[in-house]
Amino acid sequence: MIDNGEVEAVDAFVVEHFSTDSFVHRPESLRGGGRLDGIERVRRFSTSAAKHSGGPGAMRIGTVLVDPCADGWNVLVELHFRIGDSWSRALEWWTFRDDKASGIQAFYWDTAAMMLAAASANVETV
Repeated sequence: MIDNGEVEAVDAFVVEHFSTDSFVHRPESLRGGGRLDGIERVRRFSTSAAKHSGGPGAMRIGTVLVDPCADGWNVLVELHFRIGDSWSRALEWWTFRDDKASGIQAFYWDTAAMMLAAASANVETV
């Protein structure tokens, strides 16, 4: 279990459990949104997110669907997370190949509200 804000633990988790060619794709409408390719960019994004987390209890994660496919697994995860004083939600599609996370595609319910909350809380987005 990794608590919010544990930057070194998040970094070690990504190094251990993500493939070298992994990616994170966030909505282009977010500042810094789009696709980040390669483990180094995924590490920078993940550690930055950990630094700017809302503190203990600021994120809840639940698995929606786990689906095996021919070359790995597809996992849908629902996230509830705090940005400043506001809560936001996302659905993320995680793909796993060869026992490593190979990609994360994020879908946020309301990107405009999320960015407004981040700006009012002075949270840096990557």
